[in-house]
Amino acid sequence: MRVGDTARTKSRHESDSDPLAAEAQQRRIAEIDDAIIRLMRTRTAASARLETLRVAHGHPRRALSWENSVIRRYRRELGPPGTDLALLLLRML
Repeated sequence: MRVGDTARTKSRHESDSDPLAAEAQQRRIAEIDDAIIRLMRTRTAASARLETLRVAHGHPRRALSWENSVIRRYRRELGPPGTDLALLLLRML
């Protein structure tokens, strides 16, 4: 069972018995999505700044060993879908 599976199951049961609980859960998910979007924008800006600094110091724009460590970290923490997420984040600039 992955992280979040329990919450997903609980939410399903709550929504079956209480429409207000389902609406509250949807609002909570929307808040989380807003936070994720803000963080992704912040990460993209930081990544652009890092690339600018690398180039300014005569280094390649990207550091593949660092990017591979990011991919491994996301996979370790989120399972196979984490790889896809990490690759998407690394492509965003």
